[in-house]
Formats: sequence, C-alpha cells, structure tokens
Amino acid sequence: MLTACSTPEPSPVPTSSIGDGHGFVVGAQEVAEPPLHLLTVSRNGAIDQMDLLDESWAEIGSFESVTDIVTDGRYVFASDAENGTVAIIDSGMWTRDHEDHFHYYRATPRVVGVVEGDGAATISPGSSATGIVFADSGDSVMLDNAALGDGDVVERFRLSDERHAGSLVQLGSFALRTTGEAEETSVQVLSGDGDVTGAKAACADAGIPFTTSVGVAIPCAVDVLLASIDSDDIRFERIAYPTGDAPTATSFDAREGRPSPAGRAGDAGSWLLDTRARTLTLVPSEQPLLQVTAVSDDGGHILGLTIDGRVTVFSADRGAVATTKPLLPNTLAQPDLLAGVTLIADQQRAYLNAPAEHLLYEIDFADSARIARTFATENAPVFLAETGR
Repeated sequence: MLTACSTPEPSPVPTSSIGDGHGFVVGAQEVAEPPLHLLTVSRNGAIDQMDLLDESWAEIGSFESVTDIVTDGRYVFASDAENGTVAIIDSGMWTRDHEDHFHYYRATPRVVGVVEGDGAATISPGSSATGIVFADSGDSVMLDNAALGDGDVVERFRLSDERHAGSLVQLGSFALRTTGEAEETSVQVLSGDGDVTGAKAACADAGIPFTTSVGVAIPCAVDVLLASIDSDDIRFERIAYPTGDAPTATSFDAREGRPSPAGRAGDAGSWLLDTRARTLTLVPSEQPLLQVTAVSDDGGHILGLTIDGRVTVFSADRGAVATTKPLLPNTLAQPDLLAGVTLIADQQRAYLNAPAEHLLYEIDFADSARIARTFATENAPVFLAETGR
C-alpha cells in the first residue's frame, strides 16, 4: 500500500518568458535550467525529494515495502518483489529533448498508481513507453509514458510468457522482448502494439538492456547484442569481447543518452562499450568494483564504486586517475542496505547514497573526485534516484 502527501501546486508561467512558447505544458512551470533533484526511498518507506539548487526537501508519499527502484529522469518505478507490484512516482521534474534544444519543467510530485504482477520486476524505461517484466508470471507490460504524465496508468499491451527474469524495452516504434530461459534466450522484435514481427536474435543468458543514443545494447553470455533502427526496421549486430579471461558484463550504465556505457567485468574492472565503434574495451581496476557507470565518451571516463566504498575515476587509457576516501563503512557491513546503494552520474556531478550513514554525497568527478557537497538525511536513503534530467 502507498500513500501520497499534498504539496503546493506550482503556477504555470508563460513560456514566452523563457522561449517562444512552443514548449508549453499544461499544469507545469517551465524553468530556465534542469530542475535537478535527488529522490530517496527510506527503510520505513518514506519517499522524499531534495532540490539540488536550494537543498530543500519535500515529502511525496510512502510505500509499504520496496525492493528496487528505476528511473527515466522523471518517473520513478518502485518494485516490490514480495507482492509483485510496481508503484509509479511522478517526481514532477523533467527535461524534454526537442532535438536542437531542451525545455525544463517543474510540476507537483505525486504517486501515479500501481502495476500488478507476480514476483520481481525488470523495468526498462524508454522515451515514450516503459517495459516491465514480472519474473514469476512472465507477464510483459508496456506502459504509456504520456498517460503517466496525465496521472493515469495505461498499458499499451500485456503479454504472457513462460516464467523467466526477462526484459521488455522500447526501441523507436518497436519493442524488444526476451523469450526463453538461460542458454535458450532470444530477443524478439514486437510492434508497438505487442504483435510479433518475425525478427529474432539469439542472446544466451540475456542481461539487462541499456538504451544508448545509437540503439539498445543487450548483454549476452559471449557478446553484446546491439539493436538499432535501420530504414524503419530493426537491425541486430553482435559486438565481440576481446580475447582474455575477464568475465562478461550482465548490465551496463552511463549518464543519460550517451553512446558508451560501462559494465562490470567481474573482479577485473569494467568493460567500456562503444556502440558507435562497435567495440568493447577492458578497463582494469586493482580493487574489485561493486558498480560502474560511464560519464564521458571522448576520454572514456568511468566511475566505479570499489569494494571498500571509494568512488574512483577511471580513464580507458590510463586506468585509475582519482579516488575518494571510503564513504560508506557502516553500509558496507550491512548487505541488505548495500543492495540499494546507487552510483549516479550526470553531466557535471556524481551522487552516491550511504543508507547506514544517513548521507548523500555529491562528487565532482572532473576535479580529482572531490566531494563537492554532503547532504544529511532524516530518513535512511536506502534507494536513490536523480530526477529532473
């Protein structure tokens, strides 16, 4: 069960005061810069959001329980594996890409609703639709993001399949859905309505899909499957790992919209995936990494959270170039809390939650991994998302 709290409704302002008015959104206030916030979910289920500009906090609502969260920069999808649900929070902060320019908006945060399923959920946000797959039922659900903005939960389609921890992700007007289990996993192309188109590609042990500016990258057992749009159709390509003993990646991450995400290479370091050049590069680390995310393309810069709680900046050419002190010693000693720790990067800063310490860290990764700000939290920030981007 979840509840929502009332927050003041912002008054829309004429967009002509910022641009030419073509970006007007009913019920939202257009602002001059990205309204970046940090949203946290605590151990007791409280949903709080902090404005990074003035460091003010607002309470959005509360959950009965949550086991993971995923965000697209506006909506936060909070899953509860035990009850088989995904609750959807509209942070009220977002950026809209108009290709040659951007618009930035603020509105009232709210809990939109809940999607029912069975078991743990794999959630894959897209530009206009969000895919959810429930592991215990095999149900694949595609949500309409525009409806979420109106406060409605609308399923574009729901498909049933054999029980497996698969994925469903939007790619243009298509959708990519995994089918089968383990060594027999394939990626099936669907229409926007959920109909099978016939195109299919093998991807044993398919991992979590990651959307880049080039296409969708899906980790497979021995390579990475890249799906992109080619002349109104889906094109599949395979990106091979270089020879060596480092484990393959099961997921990738990067700051939003970048073509080169990074994924863990077991205890060896990280893999940098260049979806433009179709290459994978091993970036070694002396310390095993708990998480990695890519922050720049040209320099091949990667952020990694080491097993001793340091955030380290890596270069694809030079290895580790800067590191912080250990940031979360108490959290590291509590595996249940460590599971929710998230390292996030945007264009200028990185953020890390330390639940046991009741702290959030802002890190200037371009300035020798300097701790720019530290935010104390009233509630333990078990889960963290950045909104407004």
